[in-house]
Amino acid sequence: MLDSNQNDCSRVFCVSTNLNTNPAQPQIWRNYNYPPGQRSRYPGTFRINTLTAVRSTTAAPTFFTPVKWEGGLYCDGAIVANNPTAIALQEAKVLYPGVPLEFVISIGTGYNTKASNAQTMGWDFLVNQIVSSATDAEDVHALLSDFLPPDKYFRFNPMLPTALAIDEKNKNILTDLKQLAKSSFAAMESGPDARRLADLLSALRSNKR
Repeated sequence: MLDSNQNDCSRVFCVSTNLNTNPAQPQIWRNYNYPPGQRSRYPGTFRINTLTAVRSTTAAPTFFTPVKWEGGLYCDGAIVANNPTAIALQEAKVLYPGVPLEFVISIGTGYNTKASNAQTMGWDFLVNQIVSSATDAEDVHALLSDFLPPDKYFRFNPMLPTALAIDEKNKNILTDLKQLAKSSFAAMESGPDARRLADLLSALRSNKR
């Protein structure tokens, strides 16, 4: 991945779950090295083929097989960091020590919450609750929104009318999702967050290369 810096590529990383630790922990695949004296709290490397990194970070359990790399086994990073924004902040702090934060943009895939009418706790229910808790992305969002100034932190993640499968491919449903995204931005442009959105767009345009 480090080779991408030869083309003045932006600093990027992706997250996998290292299944060879107990408990499982994040593994960072990155295209950069750290400045002298700086060290990340997360294990990782830039000495990996880009294809292998992409395969491992998207290896969702039950859909794709985990990836073997240098004696380790890696799968989708969502198991330990479904919302990797906090990891991104840690990496930015190590990569650019002393540089003030300009802004953070977090983009979700939509969320859905529903009440449970469970009266007993079977194994299926327990496993589903554990998986849902482990992959929840909103707790990280709530934490960051409490600690970061509103003009520095932006989260785009509209509420879905119903829960969707990760492998959803119905064209009508996918079309509805696109419309939902457009409607969400339209609502922001005319709602209380209109000014924040305008400031963000202005900042992004001024930083275009």
